[in-house]
Amino acid sequence: MTYKAILYTALALAAAFPLAACKSYVKHEQNVYPAPPPGHGTVYFYRAHDDDGDGIEFTIKEDGRPVAILADRTYTAHFAQPGRHFYSAVTKGSNNPEREDGQFIEVREDENSYLQVLAEATVFSAKPRTFVAFEQQARPVIESLTYITPKEK
Repeated sequence: MTYKAILYTALALAAAFPLAACKSYVKHEQNVYPAPPPGHGTVYFYRAHDDDGDGIEFTIKEDGRPVAILADRTYTAHFAQPGRHFYSAVTKGSNNPEREDGQFIEVREDENSYLQVLAEATVFSAKPRTFVAFEQQARPVIESLTYITPKEK
């Protein structure tokens, strides 16, 4: 290994340890499928295990506004007004547009929608890849994941 490679590896590891220590979400013991309030639909965001970006969290945005956090092996639910919304995943703490990916979802009242988020490895972090999923694809995966909600401040 060259000196530069060792230095870059050490810097990447040093930067990752403080992030891993401060979780911004609460894990729940059992799976939860909350019912939306009247006049809303539910959008589930989920991330099954992927080796790339294991410790990386993604900020989930609805039309550019942060609404959730997503970690490896977790899922969360968001209630939205009916209509077309752009949901994106952004590498947490990054303002780099290359670290964001998203999809449009047509939210319908009292219906569920699903957005799968994957991590794709990059040199120092991971960038998200998002996919709209059908309920038949998403539910079996979600059953094996941990439900999370944002930590109260």
